[in-house]
Amino acid sequence: MLGKLVEDPAAVESQRSRIEGLGLLPVKTVFDPRKRLVRVEAECLLPGLEGVLVRGYEIHQGRSHIEGAASPAFRIRWEFGGGADAIDGAALGVECFGTYLHGLFDHVAFRRGYLNAVRARKGLEPLPVHAYDTRPKDFDQLADWLRDSVDMAALERVVGLPLRTTIGDADPAPPNKER
Repeated sequence: MLGKLVEDPAAVESQRSRIEGLGLLPVKTVFDPRKRLVRVEAECLLPGLEGVLVRGYEIHQGRSHIEGAASPAFRIRWEFGGGADAIDGAALGVECFGTYLHGLFDHVAFRRGYLNAVRARKGLEPLPVHAYDTRPKDFDQLADWLRDSVDMAALERVVGLPLRTTIGDADPAPPNKER
């Protein structure tokens, strides 16, 4: 969609065999009847984020090709089943890039680096190291769901160990710290 042209000669997604994209990247995408679904690890190639590793997955039927001044956005270094060495995506810098990788923003180093690159372009200060780290909140939500959904007494009997039934019973939060 970000590219100049999308072709679908086998009518995979539509009866239209060709449609113009948004034209933001010099890329042509051709749909293929075979769907690609694979876990990958990739190295970021975006300016200012070079070398940042991300893990995620690809799920797509398009095969995109750079046809102009864009650079690859990522280099796939591993995919399920073994090593790899392939480029992914296209970029005209950190401000405009496209990729088939899902899960990029799940990685703190990539997320913070990307947001800080965008902030720098706007003349804003970088984010603090732990900004937008939602893991503690996510773990608390998971613990709440588990406590509400599991018969803890039965689990305690099966495991044979006493289980805490409320968060924080044995490890109260330090003063002035949010849980």
